[in-house]
Amino acid sequence: MKKILMSLLLAFVLVSLTACGSTNEPSNTESGNGSIENGENSNVSTNTSDELETPASTISLEAVMNAPSSPESDFFCDEDKDGNLVLIEYLGNDEIVSIPSSINGKPITIIGQLVFANDCSVKGIKIADSVKEINKGAFGNNKNLQVVVCGNAVQKIAEATFQGCSNLQTVVLNESLNEIGKLAFAYCVGIKEIKIPQSVTEIDNSFFGSSGELTIIGEGGSAAEQYAKEAGINFQIG
Repeated sequence: MKKILMSLLLAFVLVSLTACGSTNEPSNTESGNGSIENGENSNVSTNTSDELETPASTISLEAVMNAPSSPESDFFCDEDKDGNLVLIEYLGNDEIVSIPSSINGKPITIIGQLVFANDCSVKGIKIADSVKEINKGAFGNNKNLQVVVCGNAVQKIAEATFQGCSNLQTVVLNESLNEIGKLAFAYCVGIKEIKIPQSVTEIDNSFFGSSGELTIIGEGGSAAEQYAKEAGINFQIG
């Protein structure tokens, strides 16, 4: 089993982006899935080194929660057939980014792949209540990312979304979340505690390579408890 898992992880190691905001327009703008197929062609490079690159300064959950919406001009989006927007690129340079619910009156419903990945300078992200899905590798291997707050409408955190975010410490998941994809938080060794809502019914080896200190908090009998037991992760009812 371990050999199978390691083979799967090696498939994620490809070329890193040079900077946050590099344009990566998906081939299918309706879903924002781009060229990643079955998690085998992610541009998110994986660093499994024990030596973590610690950001020069830290930010608080309170600062992210209270951050005003970032300017609409800081975002480049593509429009799907229903008139909803897929976030393709971040053009700003703020350490805390609060994604707006809409741009020019059109709602942002998907965060596309690799938007905040690799060398991105963003340390804190607040996701708008309009966003329903965070696509594969959207924040992958971002060593600066420390705090993530999901909006109320997020239903799916896709494959490898936060993989390799070694300094990510605080994640606030929303109550309507349904799915945490394969290796979504793999090697996020900075996370010591995360509360997974009972609405989550699918967790696919999402915390592989996490810290031995990780504790998953959730409801008794939930998918979170079952996953924690199967993965040998500490679980606490709460």
